[in-house]
Amino acid sequence: MSIPTNLSQATHSLLEKSRLIALDLGYNYITTIHFFLADCALESPGSLRSFYFPTEQAYQAFYASYRKEETSILADPTLPLTLEAERAIRRGLREMRLHSGKFAEPFHIFLGAAHNKDSLLRTILRGKKGDLYIALKKYYASKGLLNLDAKRRWWQLF
Repeated sequence: MSIPTNLSQATHSLLEKSRLIALDLGYNYITTIHFFLADCALESPGSLRSFYFPTEQAYQAFYASYRKEETSILADPTLPLTLEAERAIRRGLREMRLHSGKFAEPFHIFLGAAHNKDSLLRTILRGKKGDLYIALKKYYASKGLLNLDAKRRWWQLF
């Protein structure tokens, strides 16, 4: 998948940090879990860190739990996206259009990941917050990043 041109600078930063985290943890690919860990590390407005982790120790323990035992020092620094990560980005572009955005922000990508049934992020976070897609929409609305009052048909809101 080629990277879309209508990604915001924050989303490019998220993708780059995801690559660095995947390398640090010993992976030779990038998943939505790496997107999530990158978002938590960057702590930008609307970061999911406060949504999911009550403490710094909880974040560090989660991060460490994804470290592979054996890592390859010869890992390709470009790292491909997994199919589920590509789907999250594609769905994130759709979320951007649904909410009248000009550029795909990280929260669009996370909404895309929460919408996809095969997303690792959805699998990990689902148990904590019930319906993750709706919970994230409400969270991003509370942070002022997503306007749920826009004139949309009811089925487009959730």
